[in-house]
Amino acid sequence: MMTREEFLDLYEKCLSEPCSEAEKALLESYRDELMLSDDVWEDDDHNEEEVYARIWERLRKSRLPGKHLKKNNNHIWIKAAAVLFLSGPALWLFVRPHKPPQLITKAKSRQQPAVISPGGNKALLTLANGFSIVLNDAKNGKLTMQSGVQVTKAEDGILVYKPQVHQSAVATEMNVITTPRGGQYQLILADGTKVWLNAASVLKFPAQFSGNERWVELEGEAYFEVHKNPSAPFIVHTSGQDVKVLGTHFNVTAYSDENLIRTSLLEGSVNICSGGKITSLKPGFEAVSNQGAINVREADVQQSIAWKNGLFQFNNATIEDVMQQVSRWYDVSIVISDHPLPLRQFTGTISRKVPITEILEMLRYTGVKFSIRGKQILVEQ
Repeated sequence: MMTREEFLDLYEKCLSEPCSEAEKALLESYRDELMLSDDVWEDDDHNEEEVYARIWERLRKSRLPGKHLKKNNNHIWIKAAAVLFLSGPALWLFVRPHKPPQLITKAKSRQQPAVISPGGNKALLTLANGFSIVLNDAKNGKLTMQSGVQVTKAEDGILVYKPQVHQSAVATEMNVITTPRGGQYQLILADGTKVWLNAASVLKFPAQFSGNERWVELEGEAYFEVHKNPSAPFIVHTSGQDVKVLGTHFNVTAYSDENLIRTSLLEGSVNICSGGKITSLKPGFEAVSNQGAINVREADVQQSIAWKNGLFQFNNATIEDVMQQVSRWYDVSIVISDHPLPLRQFTGTISRKVPITEILEMLRYTGVKFSIRGKQILVEQ
């Protein structure tokens, strides 16, 4: 390969007189490393594009009439211009070297924030004897037998309780399934009721139901598709209310760090018992309980179960409401600035499968700023 000086000599010759085909081939095959002699290329996309723009501008100016080549290191841009003139594709190799930090003497390095990934199927199952099973690590297949019920992790990861024939049930053997922040899980109870458990939630239930009622206890959020049994109502007990049904589809949100308990009904009918009062709920409505008082209102019930379908769905939500959901699903802590935030409400839908940065980028358009520090998100005006 020829040296830089040989390249310049040959290039000057081709400018002043016709070149042979062999000489043109030499010029077109020449490869050289591009140094930015008087620019600092910071290692981020924004500044990188600015540098590219300056390179293109210098290349353009170097090709204007009246430009003369000088054999010194301050005119490396003109050398690159020759390659641009003779072989356009070669410019890509010069301007975008494979390892930019090795070619730049004063490059700045900037630590990129760690990627905060979305949550997934994670849960801990605690059996009546105190033995615990990490469900996301457990292999598919039979996990245990208790109260005449076989507990299995199906191929799709769902936890299934299946009563065995000719086995007696012991209703006092209670199991607990717990999802962490950044976790969710699905299970099928012994009566066939399907349950989807959202992040940071706890469901306590018997391995096998018996008697004339089916009781479960919930802290957090869950969606239920209750198997119909007129002789044994299904009851979801929370810290502030009971939901009593025969067979229906509904969502209950009862987090301990929220004052309100919300019950949204998709189909069937339910009775809400709170503060000694019983309130009936129809499909398309939700009941909001607050210290014994129940307020029934029409609601977008599909928004209530958006989380189950892998979505965040907001409708006139405050930034605090949005970040509370984000915090649970991405297992991050939220710090809101002492300065008043813009009084805006958020409406929109976004997948729960995207990195947290995509959600924050969407919210930035509303004038709210975010900074990521490890697993902490700072929200400010």
